[in-house]
Amino acid sequence: MNTYSSKYLLKDLFFNDKMSTSTAKPVLSKFELLKLFKENLIKFFDSLIEQLPDESDLIIMRLFIENQIPIEEVMKTFSERVLPHKEMVYKKNEQFFIICEDMFMGLKTDKVSKFKSMWMSSKKLSKDDKETIWKWFNLFVRLSEEYVKHT
Repeated sequence: MNTYSSKYLLKDLFFNDKMSTSTAKPVLSKFELLKLFKENLIKFFDSLIEQLPDESDLIIMRLFIENQIPIEEVMKTFSERVLPHKEMVYKKNEQFFIICEDMFMGLKTDKVSKFKSMWMSSKKLSKDDKETIWKWFNLFVRLSEEYVKHT
């Protein structure tokens, strides 16, 4: 999963020291945040698809996010389900992907089990792959935190 580039880190895009406080004024508009979220979510899925080409569900998810589901709905769902666990993401606590059921709400049990098995398997995801996923999720959490400031 070497397609990740640090240029997609949110801090590189618009964070400064002032952004670390919860009272900081949003730098980007709601529209810009949604656009960044969608663009990076698609890039994230592209990198997963490249790493896991046999996982057709990833292709379907990518297509739905790009063409079917309004990105505001995706952002709201992500914010509701993932932001309560943001500290786990920041600390790279693997339990986030293993026991946090909120993120998987609405998905079939076999799909959730498959993902959890992939996360725990070093055959499917290396330490570097996991690190890359953490970076992506860190980005998505920060974008959603900024988005919530607009709501």
